[in-house]
Amino acid sequence: MYEYRGFDLVKYIEFHYDAYPDKEEFVRFLRFEVVRQRRWLRNRRFAFWMRFPAWKANLETTQLWVEAEEKRLAAARLATPIPVPAPAPVPEMPGEALVAGKEDLLDRIGGEVSDLLRTYMGKVDLYNEHHMTKLIQLLRILRNLKAPGKKSVPLFKTFSDTDMAAILRQFILFGDKKTNTLQVKIAEVGKEMNLNDPALEKLARALQDFFFP
Repeated sequence: MYEYRGFDLVKYIEFHYDAYPDKEEFVRFLRFEVVRQRRWLRNRRFAFWMRFPAWKANLETTQLWVEAEEKRLAAARLATPIPVPAPAPVPEMPGEALVAGKEDLLDRIGGEVSDLLRTYMGKVDLYNEHHMTKLIQLLRILRNLKAPGKKSVPLFKTFSDTDMAAILRQFILFGDKKTNTLQVKIAEVGKEMNLNDPALEKLARALQDFFFP
């Protein structure tokens, strides 16, 4: 190796590098060998001083090649995609078994959702459950309440049927009901409401005066 200089040294290294099967092991060996020999030279600075400059130059050239090849190998590792094992084949199920499995899954999910809803279920209980319709009417009037005049500022920025369903779920009567069931109930009450009913008109005016005096 010390017989070569400059680019001839690089060609000499690459000749042996191409023939070596484990590229990373070759580069790793050269790196540690350069470190070892540079230490050896430092410990013998007063012996064979005429040959030291050539040795140092060879070691510096070798170190530059090692650093460049390490970068190339690192880039190649990053560019190589990691093989992903193919997923195991899913055994086919008969149509009837598949349908039964889906129904069982839906039943279990429905049960878990009901259990979860019960944990957040309120304990508000109306003394007379017949007043629930009037309570929903009150909530609908509040949702649509606006200030009088040209500005017509609403009381709520947002208040959807889903929000109203969440409020109704705080009552024992509706605690275990699903959101879409309560939304249907809210829509039905809205269709049956007669906004020209004197009692509802009076209630709407009173609430308007209360919130927008």
